[in-house]
Amino acid sequence: MKVAFITYAMAPYRTKQFEEIVKINHIDLSVYYIGRSVKTRNWQVKHSNLFKEYHLTGYFKLGNYYLLYKNIKRLVLENDIFLLGGYDSTAMFIFLFYIKKYNKKAVFVMDGISPKRLTESSGIKHFLKSKFIRKMDAYFANGQISKDYLIKNFDVKSNKIFNQYLTVDVDRIHDITIRNAKETKVNDGRFLILYSGRLLPRKRVTDILRAVNLTSIKDNISILIVGSGSEESSIQQLGKSLGLNISFVPFIKKQDDLFKAYGMANCLVLPSEDDPWGLVINEAEAAHLPVIVSDACGCALDLVKSGMNGYTYENKSISELSESIVQVYNAVKNGNDMGTESFKIISKWKFSDSAQSFKSLIEKLGS
Repeated sequence: MKVAFITYAMAPYRTKQFEEIVKINHIDLSVYYIGRSVKTRNWQVKHSNLFKEYHLTGYFKLGNYYLLYKNIKRLVLENDIFLLGGYDSTAMFIFLFYIKKYNKKAVFVMDGISPKRLTESSGIKHFLKSKFIRKMDAYFANGQISKDYLIKNFDVKSNKIFNQYLTVDVDRIHDITIRNAKETKVNDGRFLILYSGRLLPRKRVTDILRAVNLTSIKDNISILIVGSGSEESSIQQLGKSLGLNISFVPFIKKQDDLFKAYGMANCLVLPSEDDPWGLVINEAEAAHLPVIVSDACGCALDLVKSGMNGYTYENKSISELSESIVQVYNAVKNGNDMGTESFKIISKWKFSDSAQSFKSLIEKLGS
């Protein structure tokens, strides 16, 4: 069976995911990248030897895509099943046209959506999106939020939706965390809160600082921010003005070094006001960390069990975030091992789970 995945660009988690899918399902997979320039957020991504990878070129530049692409008809005839990772380029619509013309199978791949965007508004964009999504034969959609979105807005049948289990290398992060536990758990006795990711306005990293400042335990808390972006200067200035114990580390390209940073922390906070998923939570839970996540993050429904492995709070609510920080602080100080609960949750959200779910999807398509 020949399967083609059409997507924007390379990503380390995607490579690992599809390697496991290939191994378990014994498929011939080709991945086609449609971005004109491959932006990987400075990730170090290795090419796989388990599937083929191609960068499609075309005619007439349109942002970071082409308006038209070469050889799409030939590619469709050469493959049996197509995974389409989005609807925001002409390539996806052209592929879908030929897929339907030649009676191939189309699968919509959805990585998540912010809960605040659960309800679609009407209009031309929704109309085009609806035309695209409703033509799919199956859906490889990540988490409960994606399933809810597809059913609510496009009347997709539940039995056509298969959980993607988009994730990270849980076992590898776990091994690095355990191996480096003694040398990394040194943070001058303070409770260390970690933020890892891009420093952008919608990530609302300053909410962490303001929330810590509201607590009565701020002198017992350190904040480690790993990442870079347009908000870096304003975050640094706020931290200085509030007199917080805060340190910064630029974006870490080598993932093993990033995972060592997780081992230094006591808790990870993701305060985004609009986040389709938040793979940083998968990483944190694989590193045995409690997590605090805003309710605008797609992962909150599946990976956060309030009071067990952390808390979900109303996005933009500094007071709720502050209260959650104190609750996790007290739980950890009292020996409540929220990190162990995190690892139990993420241990059921691995690449192998994604591959098994994909196997069920293929069986459904063949029935």
